[in-house]
Amino acid sequence: MKQALTGLFSEVWQSTTELLANLTSNTENIVNVTSDENGEIKCIFVQLSEQRRFYKRYGEVLQLDGTHSVTNTPMPLYTLIVKENYGVGQPVAFFSGKTHIYFYLQNNDNSITELFLTDKDCAEIAAIKCHFPNAKHLLCHFHALRAVDRRLNETDLSKGFKEEIYQEYLCALEDDSLGRYFDTFWFNTDWVTTWPILYRRNLCTLGDNTTNRIERYHLTIKNVLNRKGRKFNTVVQTLLDIATSRLLDRDMKELENQIRFPTTSFSPLLEKLRGKLTTYAWDLVRKQAEKPITSYKIVKFERTTSYTHNSHKY
Repeated sequence: MKQALTGLFSEVWQSTTELLANLTSNTENIVNVTSDENGEIKCIFVQLSEQRRFYKRYGEVLQLDGTHSVTNTPMPLYTLIVKENYGVGQPVAFFSGKTHIYFYLQNNDNSITELFLTDKDCAEIAAIKCHFPNAKHLLCHFHALRAVDRRLNETDLSKGFKEEIYQEYLCALEDDSLGRYFDTFWFNTDWVTTWPILYRRNLCTLGDNTTNRIERYHLTIKNVLNRKGRKFNTVVQTLLDIATSRLLDRDMKELENQIRFPTTSFSPLLEKLRGKLTTYAWDLVRKQAEKPITSYKIVKFERTTSYTHNSHKY
């Protein structure tokens, strides 16, 4: 088999193949290395056994994003992330090409996923719609608003009073093809339901409306590689180390959750619920329970209307 990626030294690729071979010693780990008819590798896909279990349990919402300049060669890294019950993003797969997500489907049940969150990468989105046809796709709010800001900054909207700015904006819609920009990229049928809050109010987003979680994960990887180097075998080992470290950290949280004891009492219903939740999930419930609940009662008589106000907590 030929060298995997242009620019890799043979000893680097040898070290990489040894790492991948070690992973296959666990039959539940998935390692796919595919090559073309000339023997050149086209895709490397890695998924650990624990990552498969994470997806099976928490895969209702997936985030997909890619990053570049991870290695010394021009190879991108794409990561799939789920949000687990401690509120932490856990990577469930790594692969080297955005269209190679089909390898994921060979070993995972895509019917689990109900919602996909990405930035506006058309190739990523096309792959998702092809391989996850039943999942709802949403755009990252941060990237959507940033794209609009950049386009508006290209338009000459001078400073002034609100009405003047509004009128200049209306003119710009016609004169600067700004209207066509919004109609084409944001308000057409392909995109209009992917970014407004209105269309995701009843969707299970787990509180995530941006891909900042996965981008922070990629930033962590790059920060580690800045110290350790960017040889391909080093990158593969770093990905495995970070994924394993997150799993160990989660195990510690599980242990802490079992030995912690409450210092505040709640209603019997909430006390029973607390025993079944992680600390992260319980904090969400507790904050909601501590909010004052206000109710209004309106009684209408012939000539007057009476209002009663009641405020309480759970």
